[in-house]
Amino acid sequence: MTRQSETVLGNEGHFRVARDAQGRWTMLTPEDEPFRFRGVCGVNRAGTPGGRLAKDGPYAATVDRKYDYQTSPRKFVEATIHRLRDWGFNAFGAWVTEEFFDQGLPWTEILECNKLCPPIQGRGVKVPDVFDPRWVEAVDEAAARLCAPRRDSRELIGYYTDNELGWGQANTDLIWGAPETVNLKGPTLLQTCLALPDDRPAREQAWAFVLERHGSVGAMAAAWGLEGVQSRDDLARLTAEGHIITTPGYGTEQEAFSTLFAQRYVEKTAEAIRRHDPNHLILGSRFGAPPGEAILAAFQPPHVDVITANNYRRNMAERMQEYYGPTQTPLLIGEFAWASPPFTDPKHWPAEAAGRSVADYVAEAGPAALHEGMNHPGVVGYTWYRWVKAPTTGISYGLVDHHDEPIEFNINLLRQANAALEATTV
Repeated sequence: MTRQSETVLGNEGHFRVARDAQGRWTMLTPEDEPFRFRGVCGVNRAGTPGGRLAKDGPYAATVDRKYDYQTSPRKFVEATIHRLRDWGFNAFGAWVTEEFFDQGLPWTEILECNKLCPPIQGRGVKVPDVFDPRWVEAVDEAAARLCAPRRDSRELIGYYTDNELGWGQANTDLIWGAPETVNLKGPTLLQTCLALPDDRPAREQAWAFVLERHGSVGAMAAAWGLEGVQSRDDLARLTAEGHIITTPGYGTEQEAFSTLFAQRYVEKTAEAIRRHDPNHLILGSRFGAPPGEAILAAFQPPHVDVITANNYRRNMAERMQEYYGPTQTPLLIGEFAWASPPFTDPKHWPAEAAGRSVADYVAEAGPAALHEGMNHPGVVGYTWYRWVKAPTTGISYGLVDHHDEPIEFNINLLRQANAALEATTV
């Protein structure tokens, strides 16, 4: 590396991340050269973000016909890699499929641990039951299947564990460019776990956590300002009736339980990955929005090497700082595109942009937001969302359409942006 590194995460001979004396993080290649990740999500035959779990869309028929994919995927792989390089990309993001592995372009893998056992779900909550031994075993089995065969790959960058989990926190934002408002859609994580059915391990862990602090359900209810709650069933009933606990006494313990929950998530996923592949980076669960400091407290080394954060807003550096400020952990932008409302809906534009066409505004604001994000000292790369155009009109999220034809508007802007980013990789 051309600059002296003060902190290095990862293993020699594989992709790593390093922080220099000025506090800027950089990804390093296995040859120890600076690497600014410029990836694309969802590169696969199905043409959808689900990777190996994706159902075929109309793009699949195009690939089969145009590249004779069913005989061999090689033509499709070679043509796609050639295009990506020509457009200035140097990596695959989430949901790339196995035919692209170790074919000359660095890649990432996503384990999707939340789909391995029945999850905990509610309004704003979508997480695995991290206290369930069956989930822990399933994560290990997934790591044995997906990580062990790739442990010696020099083109694999690292592993995402999940995508856009819902951590059930009171003060996190909506994902898709929503206003900066409190997003209390339902009971937060601790209340959700306390009200689970009797057979869920997370319920038992949540009650053990609470009763260790209060001794009885009645004492807990008094501390939280709850009336008519004297048993576990009373709290479950209250929750089923739609009551959301928001008192300060509850909030303190909700944050502590959330950190405990997230810590177990990162510990068990990291243990499984490193048991079967000790060589590659752990890129964490891809956040859809900042989850709050109680959750971020767990997403740090040694269990997470890089925080992955998806973002579709203009204020990229400010948004990335919400992750970086509490953790100082390097960041990878897991998804970005300028097809979201902050770019395409004039009601979200600054006053000085009034009267401009959508295309003109996006052509200026989109690349500017990307460069702003990439200039943040914690950011080591970004990922464009996505490979195949979503079935929408107007400004697109994709690089090609269902007929495999290039989306020239996006490609022209991204080719210039990627060239500028490459020129500043030192």
